[in-house]
Amino acid sequence: MDRLPLELLHKICVLLENKDLKSIRITSSRLQPAAELVLFQTIHVRYSLESLENLRNISCHPNLRLVVRFIDYNFLSVDEHDIQTRNFASWVNSTVESGLCLSSDQIDGFIGALTTDELIKYQSSYSNWMHHQNGLACHQTMTDYLTSILQQLEHLNGFHFSGLDHRQQRRLSSPPMPWSGSYGGTCQIISLESTESGQQLLKDEITFWDFFDAARISQLREISMSRLMLASWNSAASRKVEDFETLSKLETLSLDFRFGHRITNNQTSLLRAMLTNSPVIRSLHVSFDEMIYIEDIKRAPDQTWKVVSLSDMIPTNHHFRHLKYLSLEALITTELDFRIFLKAHKTTLRFLVLSQVHFGFRDGSNLNPGSWVEFFQFLNEEMDLESAQFYRYFSNYWDEIWRFGIKDRQWGPECSKSRVERYATRQGPNPFTSLDNSPKKGVLRWKVEDDDSLRNFGGL
Repeated sequence: MDRLPLELLHKICVLLENKDLKSIRITSSRLQPAAELVLFQTIHVRYSLESLENLRNISCHPNLRLVVRFIDYNFLSVDEHDIQTRNFASWVNSTVESGLCLSSDQIDGFIGALTTDELIKYQSSYSNWMHHQNGLACHQTMTDYLTSILQQLEHLNGFHFSGLDHRQQRRLSSPPMPWSGSYGGTCQIISLESTESGQQLLKDEITFWDFFDAARISQLREISMSRLMLASWNSAASRKVEDFETLSKLETLSLDFRFGHRITNNQTSLLRAMLTNSPVIRSLHVSFDEMIYIEDIKRAPDQTWKVVSLSDMIPTNHHFRHLKYLSLEALITTELDFRIFLKAHKTTLRFLVLSQVHFGFRDGSNLNPGSWVEFFQFLNEEMDLESAQFYRYFSNYWDEIWRFGIKDRQWGPECSKSRVERYATRQGPNPFTSLDNSPKKGVLRWKVEDDDSLRNFGGL
């Protein structure tokens, strides 16, 4: 054992459970460094004073602070309603009952089984917890915590940041991760998932930028974020577009924004700066959550201003030299612009995922913006994709409205959706049949076998 190199000991420790690693760390001086590399490489932190103090203690440890590479941060948010002072009866009715997923009779039975002394004890504990949460909710307090901690973690390369309203935990399929260290992934990442609370939205966006600014962004390799409003995310940023520095090592970027009406060009300026300043991106996913519904398209096809245009987000002539995976959801573009962008990445792009992408013009122009069937033909003839996946609605505000199913496993390999995806990657024949070559608005030009995996709703 004494002759084994640290690298081999580390591989052995990776196979062990945390409880065994903790035991090894305090019983074997030879295995202690290897066990710490696994235990403290990823630190799981909850949004609580106690948990942040634990992280601070690690950051002050002369050895452990050099091991930490990754922080998995669970942002358990509160809002103004949570932190109001309540009397005992109000607390029982509004707090004890929440999150139990029980009927009113079951709740009465649950509360009835507790003594008054027990409830008072629980209220005291809850009030104490809320007091600390309220203190952490102060923006300056969080900034001070982050600054003091990150200054000590010299080799920290990223965050996983998930935000949850404590009253919404019942919606989760699994409970939040504990704060104690585990041998999680080694990638460098910032990830943020926000709450549903409207009062919390702006605070979450500010916290994202706090973490972003506190990190050594030149070392980041992956950034992941979800459920934030584009407008508030953009306005909450502490930097201006012209000051956005190069993310020189960023390889993976995943941004999921919440649906928002009235998206304007200036709201995408920071996103555009982030993308154009990431020269080595290999994987890119951007979603704006929801497009306008098919009924809205039929009633008011000029309402394209509700969504983001691809050219707002990425200049048409911009080239990511290493882009291999591209996923886009809920935006508009013209077929020509999309072709130009994809053709520039032909030598590297191998995986394409599209959902709710529509060919159209932001100004509501009455011109034909392109054809999806001809775009699929373009993918087949001029791109070298290994995989293509299409989900939900696609239209051109002219003569095509396609609905691709969401659940891949629901249909067999010969369903229409799979046939289109195989055609786009040169793994199958063209599944479309031309009905009319004249591009007249509202005239159905294409036919495909109609099943639940793919439906054609015809022209507008």
